[in-house]
Amino acid sequence: MAQKVQHGDTGESESTLVSLELFESGFIANFRLRGWGPGTNPHDDPGQPSFFRAPNYNVGAFDDHGIIYQGTPGGGGGGSAHWRNHHRFTPGLAMADGQIHFAIEEILWTPHRAGGRTMVETGPWQFDVSLE
Repeated sequence: MAQKVQHGDTGESESTLVSLELFESGFIANFRLRGWGPGTNPHDDPGQPSFFRAPNYNVGAFDDHGIIYQGTPGGGGGGSAHWRNHHRFTPGLAMADGQIHFAIEEILWTPHRAGGRTMVETGPWQFDVSLE
């Protein structure tokens, strides 16, 4: 399953579930995030300590049978308001049809320079993926 599935936009940032990789022992959800973080103006001086922030977020997943899948953030990277991250989930999907549901409740925008503040952007960003 390698397709653009859905995107969510809560105002300042847009998240896209780009693809879902299925394995016997689990699955990987690949996300794209576009945004600067709340209160950040992309036209501000990039030399300001609070300007550059990287997004950190957890993704929850459950299926139509109510099974909750444990996820952990994987690798990723980016910059200039464009980010890619993947999240790994276990166990493998318990069903071959129906839907799997993903949610990002909040994004922590963490500064990479001294003097910057972590900003919280509240979601949720939600994604429903058909397994049929």
